[in-house]
Amino acid sequence: MRRLPLLALALAVACTSIHVHAHKSILAEQFAAHPVPQEEVHVFLADDSIPDHTRVAILRAEAVAGVSLDSVVSKFRQEAGKLGANAIILEWVHEVGTTEVVTCLLGGGCFCPVRGEMRGQAVAVHCPSLARQ
Repeated sequence: MRRLPLLALALAVACTSIHVHAHKSILAEQFAAHPVPQEEVHVFLADDSIPDHTRVAILRAEAVAGVSLDSVVSKFRQEAGKLGANAIILEWVHEVGTTEVVTCLLGGGCFCPVRGEMRGQAVAVHCPSLARQ
């Protein structure tokens, strides 16, 4: 009976991690030898003033309907940190609407998005001025 709470916790963690999928195109591999903890990865918006940096990767994410923006950003930070990036530039995040689903279906699409799905793109970067000393 004591194992039931542990099983519930394990299922909750597993379900959370499978709701956001990230894809990456690596641009610079030299930073991967020094991963950065997720909580130390800074977040910039595309129109922010960003310190000098090197682009490490382009990150794309897809999340099931009902997943929060925070979860998508968290996934970007996690993936960027694994690559040794210490910041992300959040380019865009978009929630799929009804119009996009209907347009896809009318166009004969086989893999149409679901209303409420979240999609986004970020650039993982390494900023020397933000690096741990």
